[in-house]
Amino acid sequence: MPDEGGSSFNLMFDVSGGGNVAHYVVRLASPGPGHQTFPDESLSRQVRYLQVVRANSDVPVPEVSFYESDSRWLGTPFFVMPLHRGRAWPSDPPYNFGGWVLDLPAEERARMQNAERMQQALCDDGLRTRVCDAVHQVSAPHSGIDEHHHRA
Repeated sequence: MPDEGGSSFNLMFDVSGGGNVAHYVVRLASPGPGHQTFPDESLSRQVRYLQVVRANSDVPVPEVSFYESDSRWLGTPFFVMPLHRGRAWPSDPPYNFGGWVLDLPAEERARMQNAERMQQALCDDGLRTRVCDAVHQVSAPHSGIDEHHHRA
């Protein structure tokens, strides 16, 4: 299990064959009400949103390789996506209180902060607004998402 991904339960696995290896992540529904991060955790809706946004916009969202609603396989519904390796910011405790970010040498933290400032400048330049606008402009009649699109 990964150290992060606190809003969901995730498993990572590899598939090999013919000399190739593919890396995947499984997003699992919470095992029960006491473990849910969000009150409404519809994996089928999450999958549908990802598929519709991916098919109808340039917004970079992960490809859903497979969705299974039957709990008999892994004890809960799940979906599979290609894994993109990276290092998540710690959230428990938050990165500014402890964990690998604070364990880095001061020079490395400064380099990360400069990169973060650069990214923030891009976002302040409208990147975040353009991405959010693009998501909200997705029009996909008969996709099944319109009923949830404008929920308050």
